[in-house]
Amino acid sequence: MRKTVKVFGRLSCSALIKTVAFIAAYAAVAFNFGGTMTELRSAPDAYFAESAADLYESISDSFSGGGLTAAAVNSSDETLANAVVEYKLFGVIPLRRVPAYLSERPKLTAGGQAVGISIYTDGILVVGTSVFASASSRYVSPAEKAGIRAGDVILAVNDMAVSSSDELKAFVDSGTSPLKVTVERNGTRFDVNVIPEESEYGDRRIGAWVRDSTVGIGTLSFYDAETGATASLGHAVADPDTGSLLKF
Repeated sequence: MRKTVKVFGRLSCSALIKTVAFIAAYAAVAFNFGGTMTELRSAPDAYFAESAADLYESISDSFSGGGLTAAAVNSSDETLANAVVEYKLFGVIPLRRVPAYLSERPKLTAGGQAVGISIYTDGILVVGTSVFASASSRYVSPAEKAGIRAGDVILAVNDMAVSSSDELKAFVDSGTSPLKVTVERNGTRFDVNVIPEESEYGDRRIGAWVRDSTVGIGTLSFYDAETGATASLGHAVADPDTGSLLKF
């Protein structure tokens, strides 16, 4: 008799656990696919409004309640959103955060067309150094002697910013010697003294091949018909000769 009671008690406890687990699973599925969660998933991915009052009206129109509450709070994330709309269940359990932009929603036209791109570097990229015959019949390379090498970026000469090969040539032709050249290499800036030499042809040189621009082909992502602003997928651009990433 005692054994029968024990077995019956174990069966009852096991059945109770299974029943509770089934009810909990059914409740979770019912809640997930119920009207509240369905409405939450159909909420906008972002809100656009011209003022806080318009934002409040948009929030009120976007959902009907059903245990959900929504409120706009100041944005503290790293997006460009002015505010964040927080959806909570019964005003306590956070379920979703949606960015809100207090400005007129831009109207953009999708692109897809191939476009030609001209890129001007920030500074002057040194592609390489070379020797040349000087007026005294010596083979020299002032740039290499000063420590400049391929991949360096020349940012300034005599504390004046340079951005083109013509500007660099003007300093070399000026007759000033030595030239204080500010160079950036792997994120580190330093100064070197370069002494230009007169070549066998009578012009002044430092023995450096430089590049201040490059061209390529890209794909237009979209454009704004009102402002003319355009955008395309951004990625690093490497110089084909040195493999260095261009700064522009």
